[in-house]
Amino acid sequence: MRRKPIIALALVAVIIVASVGAYYATAGKSDPDGPIDPTSVTITDSSGTSVTIEMPITAVAVTNTNAAKFMQVLGVADLVKGSEETTRTMLPEIYGDTDDIGKYSAPNGEDILSSGSKILITQFSSRGITNYDELTAMGIKVIRLDMYGETMLEDLQKFASLFAPSAQEKANEYIAMYTEVVDRVLALDTDSSDDPNFLFEFLSMKKPYSDNSELSKIAESIGAVNCIGYLHPSATGATSDVQAAALLNWDKLNGIDYILIRGTISDTSTPQSQFDKFLAVDILYEEFTAIDAGHVYVIDTDVLSGPLDYVGYVCIAIALGLDVGDLDPSALVADFNEKYGFSYGKTQFVFNVGPVPA
Repeated sequence: MRRKPIIALALVAVIIVASVGAYYATAGKSDPDGPIDPTSVTITDSSGTSVTIEMPITAVAVTNTNAAKFMQVLGVADLVKGSEETTRTMLPEIYGDTDDIGKYSAPNGEDILSSGSKILITQFSSRGITNYDELTAMGIKVIRLDMYGETMLEDLQKFASLFAPSAQEKANEYIAMYTEVVDRVLALDTDSSDDPNFLFEFLSMKKPYSDNSELSKIAESIGAVNCIGYLHPSATGATSDVQAAALLNWDKLNGIDYILIRGTISDTSTPQSQFDKFLAVDILYEEFTAIDAGHVYVIDTDVLSGPLDYVGYVCIAIALGLDVGDLDPSALVADFNEKYGFSYGKTQFVFNVGPVPA
């Protein structure tokens, strides 16, 4: 039986918070509550590069939407002077007036500088930039922090160390809230001696997630097993190229108990339309037994990455048939909105869909 070790996030959070002193020490400040303001802070970003930033920071540009969201969580969103289109489109009430710095993959250095910033916050593992050397040659400090997945909380602590102590306090408050919810999900009783199999579809890529992906790891930590781990054990990326025929054969022999679909829910994109897009990936998908069993769920992408991914844990648990008690995704998002000044207007984030259209 394929199972991965489960470590309570509360323990991880303690380790992360305890390590924050290392960032302060690098900045010349041994006590985060002390009176000395650092003149610079050095962090090691997601690429393994050490980046030294002169303090205090007065302006940044971002091509990392999760980082932009976390700047609002930390209370420093006003420092963002330039951003790419996705950030402005997703968070118009916060970043709609920031300067356009071009594509996320190759932001324009002149536009970054003209926005008043000499610092760019971007990603590394995915949605990275292709013109790193060009930007650094222009004197722009590029900080590549992923801000999602397994390293998200650690990345957040590094990120918060660049700002005022109030931002660092908010980071610790967020981590405490996050770990409380996630640890409750990880402690749920699966009430089963045999872990169910699942297929988790990344709809925009039209591929299933491999067992190396962050979302697969979350689902497996809750008590299920990704069938791709058997079908494509050598997968190194987040998605797999396993063909529909192989998936269907596995389903007939072993049973895929649950199908989870990462989809975008909006006024023009319904859960049923996302299910239809899933079926359109390959005609053989219509034959999965989970469809007849009514075990197909669309989960809104908004809660599957970044600051709201603790709500994603709850949604995945619901989709896997677990009793989550009073952990209500809608209420959790409403609390997040109120606490941090966001305006996510949706009231449902996990949807049971199907059957195959007649």
